[in-house]
Amino acid sequence: MQTVKGYYLTIDSPSNRAQYSKELLEHINAGRLRVMVTEFPIEQATEAHRSIESRQTMGKLVLSIN
Repeated sequence: MQTVKGYYLTIDSPSNRAQYSKELLEHINAGRLRVMVTEFPIEQATEAHRSIESRQTMGKLVLSIN
């Protein structure tokens, strides 16, 4: 698996950001990129934080409130 690291979009011009976002969505829609999200219920916030600290997560981590 190949990993793509973050990019700080706010330092670029609005037109460049729009183009990057368009290209990114094209890759996601074509299945060439996969958005990775790990979800924890809010009651497990401590465990979620430990998971981040221990570098066990990939992608984004979301705390859900149900």
